[in-house]
Amino acid sequence: MNIKVKAPRVNTFVDLGLLLFVLKTGFDVSGILPHNTIVDNIIIVVGLGTFVISVLQQNYSANTLFKYAIVTVLSLCSTLTSGQSVIIITVITILAIRQLDFTKVIRKIRIWSTWFICIHSICFLIQLLLGNAKMFSTDAQGRVRASFGFGHANTFSIYLFNIILMWVWENYEKPSWKHVAMIFLIETAAFMLTNSRTSYLCVIVFLLLLVLILYSKSSLRWLNKVAGLIFPILSVLALVSYKLLLDGNMTIRLIDDGAYAFQKDGLSFIGQKMSFGKIAWTPEWQLNYFTLDCTYTSLWVNIGWMWIIILMVCFLMLAKRKEIKISLFIIMWALYAISEVQGLDAYLCFPILMVVLLLNNQIGFDDNKTEG
Repeated sequence: MNIKVKAPRVNTFVDLGLLLFVLKTGFDVSGILPHNTIVDNIIIVVGLGTFVISVLQQNYSANTLFKYAIVTVLSLCSTLTSGQSVIIITVITILAIRQLDFTKVIRKIRIWSTWFICIHSICFLIQLLLGNAKMFSTDAQGRVRASFGFGHANTFSIYLFNIILMWVWENYEKPSWKHVAMIFLIETAAFMLTNSRTSYLCVIVFLLLLVLILYSKSSLRWLNKVAGLIFPILSVLALVSYKLLLDGNMTIRLIDDGAYAFQKDGLSFIGQKMSFGKIAWTPEWQLNYFTLDCTYTSLWVNIGWMWIIILMVCFLMLAKRKEIKISLFIIMWALYAISEVQGLDAYLCFPILMVVLLLNNQIGFDDNKTEG
């Protein structure tokens, strides 16, 4: 597949910040590497600091600076009220890379992530040989799953799928049937070992759309319309599904969690802190563990639904560019967010970073042409 793994040099503050957050993400999702909250917070502060230095070195008009300040303050407020650092990290990352070649930035994140998963796999094999780790585990549904040393089998699949998405973004004009087949085989092997259905279903949809885009001779303008509408439609459907479940008209596990959060904590505009983990079992909910498995739920009740409005506007503006490549990745992000909560994490689900394309391409959100 010609996936380059030579680690890029760290030449700028942005490079340093990107590398730090790739490492932070890796340690967060690992089940075998040491993880310390204090060290994690230090990495966040240093990483954000390097980005802020880079942002301050850029030139701005007063209008642009005002817009960026508002978004930064909103993300900081959501971080403080929700207790989730993911939104401030993603927002500052976007502001820091606004003047850089987007594809080159994605290439760096992809290569560093590939290095991490390779080194992590070696560490896991060593732990396995020493008898300090297990290859397979059984989940609550009785499924035997391999996590490859990650905290959860699904997390490994998310990490792998994100690397594949980044590679396709970089090589969008180059994929052949051989590449499509290789990606399918890799993901099929991963599914057989991890039993992670979400990643596998998403990669099948992704490859079908990719083949359609690359080889279809008919018009694909409908993809742009889908890209502009899919996020707001799924956001509303998520909210409606909670109401239907509370009324006793449906039951799905990830909706159960969302409905439980909706009833327990309600919606939040700016964000609110929530308690995750073991909970007391009740006949009504039949849950003994609570977590959020859906990005839409996280936005409605945890991070703050003002970000749903902001993302609706951003994705609609991106879709209006009528670039099939961008529309494809918006659709994949929206679908993946249905059953995974990492949609807002720029280092586990990179398409969220496409928002930066609005800041450097004159799509009614920035005014770089007037800046010195």
